[in-house]
Amino acid sequence: AVSSSIIMAANVDNKRSLAEKALALVAFHTLFIPPILLVLTILLAPSIVKAQAILLYIAFVFWSGCTLGSELKYGNPWRRFSEDFPLFHTMRSYLGLGFGPLPNELIEAETKEGAQFIFAAFPHGCGSEFRILMEGMMHTILPDVHRRLRTLAASVLFRIPVVREIALWTGCVDASRKTAERNLDKGHSLV
Repeated sequence: AVSSSIIMAANVDNKRSLAEKALALVAFHTLFIPPILLVLTILLAPSIVKAQAILLYIAFVFWSGCTLGSELKYGNPWRRFSEDFPLFHTMRSYLGLGFGPLPNELIEAETKEGAQFIFAAFPHGCGSEFRILMEGMMHTILPDVHRRLRTLAASVLFRIPVVREIALWTGCVDASRKTAERNLDKGHSLV
């Protein structure tokens, strides 16, 4: 009885398209949460912080508007961010992250024109921060594939300010079937 009610609730919820839901939530986070934070900052902070908060708010609204819906298309990867962000370097070094030897078949296949892959990474829930750290290292082992690599990420990540931007900058796209197929048709590889 529980599983059928969950399935029914999921079917009822799918009447609106994924794009409509994403647009509504991004608009909510863009138009509602930042103004509240801005008002709190103006009321509680010294004047120099107020000016900085206003500039950050304007930049955030502009950035969110420019990238609206890119998680439903091909993402908005910023390779230098995932490769060179100092915090990521520090964490990689501290954790001793690296790749083991790759199978020869994968190395040979990667060099072929139009090579495309679907990689599985797990555990994906409780320890997903490794994905961000490994994203910045993929260019060292699979340089041809890395340029066209996208990572499927849960839709909820694109509804949380700052987390959304980090997900987009590290090559994530929405994990919906439509988005995955769109990226595969474009020639991207997927994680």
